[in-house]
Amino acid sequence: MMLYEALDKSMNRDHTDELLQDLAEARRKKKKRRDLLKTPPGSPPHQPPPPLPPVEKNEKTTTKTKAESMVSVTIQQDTSAIPPMTTPIIDLTSRPESPNHIDELEHIMANLFQDNKHLEERLDSHGTRLYTLENLDIPQQVSKVVDGVVTDAVDWAIQAPL
Repeated sequence: MMLYEALDKSMNRDHTDELLQDLAEARRKKKKRRDLLKTPPGSPPHQPPPPLPPVEKNEKTTTKTKAESMVSVTIQQDTSAIPPMTTPIIDLTSRPESPNHIDELEHIMANLFQDNKHLEERLDSHGTRLYTLENLDIPQQVSKVVDGVVTDAVDWAIQAPL
């Protein structure tokens, strides 16, 4: 009977205070998140970290709050106006041997195009042969011949005198 009394007492109790406290805490957390989003990266937040909860509270809440309050992110950007000490130098001036190299490369490219053309022609001819072989349907023809031979052998065996 005690269980029913405790349940009845709990159901009749006014939970308004607890709900208001939860609502206030949720609003504080939402405001804190909004304020953190407004602060520029690398600058410290304008509000001090929240105080740690009392010892009576749940361990998970305490641990989570400690972890949130200890996190800090520092972002540093290089804003120096001084250029680096070494600068790569690219020489775009024409060299006397450049025309010879260009002619040689053009000749190599022409040979590669010719080789590619021959390879494509060979591939096309092999493709035509493959298509012809596929159309012959050799497995189907072999199957028909085997079926005929087996049928004839069975017929002869049935007709043979015992």
